[in-house]
Amino acid sequence: MRKGITAVLLAAWFAVLSGAAFAQVHRTDQIEVELIAETTNVVPGETLWLAIRLDPIEHWHTYWKFGGDSGVGTFTSQWQLPPGAEAGEIVWPTPQWTPFEGTDLVTFAYEYEVFLPLPVTVPADFSGDTFDLSTRIDWQVCDDICIPGDAEFSLSLPVSDSLQPDPRWTAAFQQTRDNIPLQDHQLTARFNTHGGQVNVMVGADEALFTGAMDVYFFPEQDRVMKFAPLREVLIEDQRVQFTVEQHRRMPADIARLSGVLAVVDEAGNWRSWEVAADRTQVAWQERIQLELISETTNIVPGEVTWLGIKLQAAPGWHTYWKLGGDSGEPTQAVDWQAPEGTVVGQIRWPAPYWLPFPGSDLVNYGYEGEVLLPIPVVIPENYAGEQVDFATTIQWYVCELICIPGQERVDLSLPVGTVAELDARHIDIAAEAREHVPVREHDIEFIIAAAGERVSLGFQAPEPLFANVADAWFFPDRRRVIANGPIRDVTIQPNLIQITHSQPRRMLDELDEVYGMLVVQDQDGTRRAWEFVDPAADANESTITPMAAPASDGESGSGGGGFSLLTLTGFMLAALAGGLILNLMPCVFPVLSLKALSFAANAGESHHRQRMDGLVYTAGVVSTFLVLASILIALRASGQAAGWAFQLQEPWVIAILVYLFFTMGLSLSGVFEIGTSLMNVGNEAAASSHGYRRSFLTGVLATVVASPCTAPFMGPALGFALTQPWLIAMAVFVALGLGMALPILILSFMPALAAYMPKPGNWMVTFKELMAFPMYLTALWLLWVLGNQVGVMGMAVVLGACVLLAFASWLFKQGRGAKTFWRYANAAIAILCIAGALYVFRTPFLTPVAGATVSHNADGSVAQRFEPFSAARLAQLQAEGRPVFVNMTAAWCITCLANEQTTLGSDRVHQAMLDNDIVYLKGDWTNEDPEITAVLESFNRPSVPLYVLYPADPDKEPVILPQILTPGLMIEAFENI
Repeated sequence: MRKGITAVLLAAWFAVLSGAAFAQVHRTDQIEVELIAETTNVVPGETLWLAIRLDPIEHWHTYWKFGGDSGVGTFTSQWQLPPGAEAGEIVWPTPQWTPFEGTDLVTFAYEYEVFLPLPVTVPADFSGDTFDLSTRIDWQVCDDICIPGDAEFSLSLPVSDSLQPDPRWTAAFQQTRDNIPLQDHQLTARFNTHGGQVNVMVGADEALFTGAMDVYFFPEQDRVMKFAPLREVLIEDQRVQFTVEQHRRMPADIARLSGVLAVVDEAGNWRSWEVAADRTQVAWQERIQLELISETTNIVPGEVTWLGIKLQAAPGWHTYWKLGGDSGEPTQAVDWQAPEGTVVGQIRWPAPYWLPFPGSDLVNYGYEGEVLLPIPVVIPENYAGEQVDFATTIQWYVCELICIPGQERVDLSLPVGTVAELDARHIDIAAEAREHVPVREHDIEFIIAAAGERVSLGFQAPEPLFANVADAWFFPDRRRVIANGPIRDVTIQPNLIQITHSQPRRMLDELDEVYGMLVVQDQDGTRRAWEFVDPAADANESTITPMAAPASDGESGSGGGGFSLLTLTGFMLAALAGGLILNLMPCVFPVLSLKALSFAANAGESHHRQRMDGLVYTAGVVSTFLVLASILIALRASGQAAGWAFQLQEPWVIAILVYLFFTMGLSLSGVFEIGTSLMNVGNEAAASSHGYRRSFLTGVLATVVASPCTAPFMGPALGFALTQPWLIAMAVFVALGLGMALPILILSFMPALAAYMPKPGNWMVTFKELMAFPMYLTALWLLWVLGNQVGVMGMAVVLGACVLLAFASWLFKQGRGAKTFWRYANAAIAILCIAGALYVFRTPFLTPVAGATVSHNADGSVAQRFEPFSAARLAQLQAEGRPVFVNMTAAWCITCLANEQTTLGSDRVHQAMLDNDIVYLKGDWTNEDPEITAVLESFNRPSVPLYVLYPADPDKEPVILPQILTPGLMIEAFENI
């Protein structure tokens, strides 16, 4: 009996020990960690699958093998295994894309219980009764903070002849395997880095991505891409693209990008693949891919090199010739960047195709499938560099039954050589394009005649060029020459082709300058083309020159004509008037309150003192205008698309201004005083030299705060100044500064004013404290602007920093009468508070947030009466023949906000837009936007607001509306458009 009890106890003890081996769990307050096995035993020669089970508490997470913007993945070390056994790497399930709230940070994590499988090979000759192993596991579990952890784990498994699954973990291992990215697949992956963005492009041989709703790419390399705020996806049946910003320290020579592609369908189901993307110059957009290529592998200075825009439209889709036919817009290459002096020629258009629109009489001129648009370039013969970098923005329309506009920044680098060498990759497509480029030097005579309702096009050759022609088409290079359908009669003789169409509804009055392209197709399907060229239009080419460079022969680059003294005088007077009107702008009111305080402080002072105060204030205004203008001109000369008020597009500048106005408000309220002069009141301060310093700084501050406003007369003057040589530009800005300072300057030279000023007394203290409230209101407005730029979190952080500054100010004041120890203690704590406020500039909270700005109606509701501006959308609406009203605005532009609240947000103006079928496009320039900057520069305006009304007829010039709007003015403009 005793032996039986002993046996039972031993068996139970063995079971406890075995259970401990299988259920070794490490627990903390944040996570459970466990090492488990898929089977209850091992078999020699078979793979043993283990898994690390990580189960964090709610809201906490662990990390994938690369944590993204932060975090460290789980890993193992210090393995103890039987001889001959080996532990493999962790096989990682697909992680989650986890944004960190209130920032642009993203982590790749598991916010749930996760199993990380890893294989262990069991030697075939293993002869033990148990297979014993141990390892150390390190992990990191995070919420707002991260807590690292580690522990030792061990397992002891019996050895058998066949594997026995552990029923506790069967479902977990199966679900984990379903979530592991596929390695065996037929996907092709590529990536590019055009325009400061990283695009990962993955294609399939079948409709693998049908039904996909979202796409993620988890890279395995650090410092390749920024994961927020930009994340765009393109999804088609056989291809997807994932786009984010390029990391500022991305290696220039990176040739392969490895990671996991994951797609999510409508039901929330995930599928993923491991991909290794090779670098390419090809760019993808919806229904098209494109590339900037060169016919040669190098470039020879002084010789013509043929570049080409390679377009590949999706099946059934097409792009356009230089004239789209009855609809569509041509492909363009704009905003070229190349070495100074490079000559970029026109696109040499290959022969297009006649593309009837199904079910209508409309016809498009374009290209289906793949086409190469050749462009000749010549770099200067004296170019001394080893490499030439080209970049350009490609704009296009790709159409089926609908049209999709697009644009992409593409680039190309070529080494400099002495002899051009053909690129084997592009020989075939370059040769094909050359075959389809029309002949320009020919003897074919072109005759056009209109009679009745028909227009006849005749082409006569001196020899039988057309003997084998089966069909022919004429593509005019301008509209209103022919009606493309339904009539197209073609008569062909060996040396004569006649093509007859109906006349268009508004045919050109003069037909003697009609040009275009004759395309014929022989009986064997071969196509040939001849071009009839307008010499004036064909002479267009661009030469790359530095921005803001002075024109030769004393001429300016203003675009509107040469420089003259009369022109300069006119713009200086306009700048003077604009500066004068700036004093009426709301943004300048708070600073003018400081000047009112200064006038009060100078009551009873000598005329000399008052005049000097006005002169010093004027010097502060003018010098600040000159400094801002010089910085702006230097930025534009370096190639940056900067405009007036550029500094307010930087969140850190806004934050500094918030600090400044808030601190000045505290000083005026009596919380503290810096020394005995800043914002001081009384005769002693007024008589000191510090008063002049205060006047100068007030002028500086007034100019900085006034820069968001663009007053009437001021916009054209600034636009002129920014296109002139530096000296001429400075003359305009001096006039602008004088205009702004003129009211204060005149008042300071009016002795009679002193008779109306009350005598100095206690009322000045009250007046000083009252003037604090415009400072607080200005700080509040700037905080709102900052919130539009960086989001609520960034605004809250800066507001918290203001509390620190207020506390520091109070400590400084309290420390003045304290004992030595407390005086130094207060100063030390105050300095720490100020350091904390300044540290905000180094945090990610002041990073601009894309799309952060939101427009509101007068009642505070979110405005839904406009579409976000884009050049592509504007072009599409113009092509549709619809009138468009464009509003270029910014959150820091008070004039813009006033116009939106009083006029643009009113029901009367909105109804007038509806009545006249006007589309309202709104461009937000709060943060830097090169596309909006380009539009402002096209109208010779350096800043917002800009209001432009585009007529329905694209041949008519757009109308620029005044900068101060009224409902009546807007309604009249809409009705007259």
